[in-house]
Amino acid sequence: MFLQLCFFTHDFCWYKIPVLDCQQFLTVFPLPGSFAGLGFLSLYLSGKIKAFNRQGHVAKLCIVILPLLLASLVGVSRVDDYRHHWEDVFVGGLIGFIMAVLCYLHFFPPPYHDQGCSIFLTKQICFQ
Repeated sequence: MFLQLCFFTHDFCWYKIPVLDCQQFLTVFPLPGSFAGLGFLSLYLSGKIKAFNRQGHVAKLCIVILPLLLASLVGVSRVDDYRHHWEDVFVGGLIGFIMAVLCYLHFFPPPYHDQGCSIFLTKQICFQ
């Protein structure tokens, strides 16, 4: 729908829509980038320092939560600067974090696993 209404510049629009509507329409894209990257970093750090090994270190959990807090601050700043709507930031955060979890679990074991952050190979298939 975006490409039908507005091109990627603020002053060129199809169907003779006013420029103000195109600028407002640019703010409805989700923002998954910061949540995907920093969510993956959070999962990687939790596996690397073994944050969920039940030894009760609060500092480990603070290190794991810090990237997620930074991603949330990026989203809040985008809403505060009127660059995105809060719904788009929320949905983008969900999309980004889901993608981070899927990418992390593709290459590494879950963060609570005993192997920590070592590469997780369940089966090695040898073609002979």
